[in-house]
Amino acid sequence: MTPPSDLTQLLPSHRPFWHRFEEVHHKQRLGHAILLIGALHANLAEFAYRMSAALFCKQKTIPCGQCRSCQLVTINEHPDLTRLLPEKLGGVIKIEQVRLLQSIIFISPQLGENRVVLICPAEKMNGAAANALLKILEEPPLTPILY
Repeated sequence: MTPPSDLTQLLPSHRPFWHRFEEVHHKQRLGHAILLIGALHANLAEFAYRMSAALFCKQKTIPCGQCRSCQLVTINEHPDLTRLLPEKLGGVIKIEQVRLLQSIIFISPQLGENRVVLICPAEKMNGAAANALLKILEEPPLTPILY
């Protein structure tokens, strides 16, 4: 799961979802967790990275692709962006990974106002990991979680 090289480009199929995200984000009504599925499936990770960059970006047009936060997302180095992936190709996301995530998301962000977690693909969580994530979702930090 690698971020796109250009965060400012948007696929035509993603435009309606992006406009909805912008509207909710602008009104500061964004939920603490967002599940991305369905029509977004094509290049889903790219869309999730774009949303992440938008949450970190301080420019008027988000994501700008030029600021420090956007560039850190592009090179996969933003300290407030955590990716939860299977440990090996074709593997599952284990409960130990979600437990480690619990300790990360309750720490204050380093560069911005929030932390973002990308869980990709969420369907790769085993039962114990999914239950541990449910506990986080029931008692969430002030950190957006995208999966």
